[in-house]
Amino acid sequence: MHARTALTVIAAAILFMRPACVSADSSAHALEEGVVIVPPAWAGVWDVYEETTSDCATGSVTTRSYRDTLCAGETMPVFSYPPNSAQPTYCSGPGFTDTGLALDCSNYFDCHSCCPFGTWDYQANWVANWSLSGDVATTSVTFTSHIIATAPCASSSSCSKTTGTRTRVWPESSICGAVPVRRQTWGRLKLLYR
Repeated sequence: MHARTALTVIAAAILFMRPACVSADSSAHALEEGVVIVPPAWAGVWDVYEETTSDCATGSVTTRSYRDTLCAGETMPVFSYPPNSAQPTYCSGPGFTDTGLALDCSNYFDCHSCCPFGTWDYQANWVANWSLSGDVATTSVTFTSHIIATAPCASSSSCSKTTGTRTRVWPESSICGAVPVRRQTWGRLKLLYR
């Protein structure tokens, strides 16, 4: 009976064990399409408040609040995109460091069918600058796009800027690195030690 109890305790410890925090290189480079690796300094549960200005300066302002969990060593997309919209194809910058996030991404393409009797070129740029001090981060993400066209098509530009504050409410999430329980795992353990 004692052997079975010990086995159960060992099995539970294995199943619910969390690995030590993954050490991400603090100067981890940005990955393709604006995806970065979260370093341990940014791991935790964050309350986020953001304001988005539609024309980067004096346009309409929308706000949102949400809770976000960042786990060390995991990847995180920095930018969000509406469905069927352009996404970054080239990014530069260090990505996350222990005290900030800096990322500059772009996309460019020409569309011959968009303006059959002229030219139509699209340029987009995403810039993220975050700064961390203790458990509070200030964030800024700017998106600009330009359509450069010749007659009979028209050129246009747009810009939106999202600024915000992230406040860490828990240093690390209990779900980061948790190992899910699977029914077959218990069955296999019982078969091994019967």
